Amino acid sequence: MSVTTILLFASLLIPFQPVPTEVTAASTPSIDALHASAAFLPHKRVYREDGEALTDEQQAIADSFVANEICFKENGAVSLKYNFESKEEELLEDWQARTKRKNAVRWSHGYEGSTTTVENGLIISDSGSFLHRANWKSASIALDYLSTSGTRPQDLLATVFVYDKGKRVVGSHLGEQCVQLRGVRRTKECIPRKNTATVSHNRRIRFGHKLEKGVVHAQRDGSTTVDSGKSPKFTKKLGPGKAGLLWNGRIQGFVFSITIEGHLDPKWIEAVK
Repeated sequence: MSVTTILLFASLLIPFQPVPTEVTAASTPSIDALHASAAFLPHKRVYREDGEALTDEQQAIADSFVANEICFKENGAVSLKYNFESKEEELLEDWQARTKRKNAVRWSHGYEGSTTTVENGLIISDSGSFLHRANWKSASIALDYLSTSGTRPQDLLATVFVYDKGKRVVGSHLGEQCVQLRGVRRTKECIPRKNTATVSHNRRIRFGHKLEKGVVHAQRDGSTTVDSGKSPKFTKKLGPGKAGLLWNGRIQGFVFSITIEGHLDPKWIEAVK
């Protein structure tokens, strides 16, 4: 196993810390501080799917997140949407970035974008992880992404669910491969085994994964392309964990938005009430 793989895998085991100073504050915000940030985030929308008023517990959960949109689903799930095109600094308080290089996660600036457009958003590059601070029983993720570098078959750009104290990682590479990872390396359990999915230079894609009843569904534009349903060991020892992004190789592009939907870990809910 390479030094790069060991470092990135070890980073997944480190408890939540703030995003590096190039994209957010220098210290981990307290729960009270998070409540204050959430309360005053511009354009924040909080609602229940059934149109009813929030319960006290739901209000406490909403106050603990800094997201542009928070929806409490009728099935008990919570949906969080982060619009990084807004470049609102407060949004990053809910995230932890781990990278080898200092500026591998940063805000866009100046005239950055594609060859024909200027874009706003969060730029990721090289290798790293970007995980949400909450603990989830399970979580599905949708990512809106513009590649400015293109990718190769050996590269990795995945929405992930990290669990079992960081030892197990499952998710979706570009919405076309169900990935099981050790650090940033694919295991032989990936579906399909050999990755052929790539994204071209200057292409904007929407992909992610749905994690439901122990099955990972790799998705593009909201539709499943492949799933792990025939491999029950794919999500072995599935339990509470973190949700986010993991990438490695020749990766560079804009993260415009991330939506996470799932059931929060009851222990985590108790800690923020």
